[in-house]
Amino acid sequence: MSPKVYRGCPCLLQEKHKTFCLNEENLTEVILIPTEGEVFLLEKRGICHNIVLAGEDGYVRCPSTGSRVKVKGESIPNELFEEMYGLAKLAFTDPSSCTQCLHNLLASEVAEKKVTIFILGENLNFDSYRKTLTDKLKSFVPENDFLILSGKTKGTTPQIILKKGKFMVNLPATPLDELERKISQLLNKLNIAD
Repeated sequence: MSPKVYRGCPCLLQEKHKTFCLNEENLTEVILIPTEGEVFLLEKRGICHNIVLAGEDGYVRCPSTGSRVKVKGESIPNELFEEMYGLAKLAFTDPSSCTQCLHNLLASEVAEKKVTIFILGENLNFDSYRKTLTDKLKSFVPENDFLILSGKTKGTTPQIILKKGKFMVNLPATPLDELERKISQLLNKLNIAD
């Protein structure tokens, strides 16, 4: 049986017209050759296919080197990668087009928090959203158990993503009072389910 394939490697760094691998001890320039179809452990150093594989040992692996994929020096478990990859797909549609976003998610505290809210878009007042949502979340979750992140996306439609455990939902960027009400309803339902 073939291993599960994820299109988008969190260790791929593209700067200007060069491609680098962050999974090596030293920053290593690689040749990017996207792979289509079935993927095997190819173990050819110096090449990046911008994919990772779910390893049989429970950790995500690089098909070019066969080594475990690491972020901040830590091997990434399959389950954690699956969760963050799902979040990246919800936020960015195609994680392979934003490998740095995937890397940042894995390097953040998202997996350790009970609730995470992402505020994404071009023309949003991030500070206003962040302050209002922080105040609201404090009534549901202790402050050290939630995280609010913001960022810009290439898409034109702003979005808010609520993540609690493995539950993720994409909410429209509505006026703050309406968004606050929707988040309250969802958290109430999720707290009852816990």
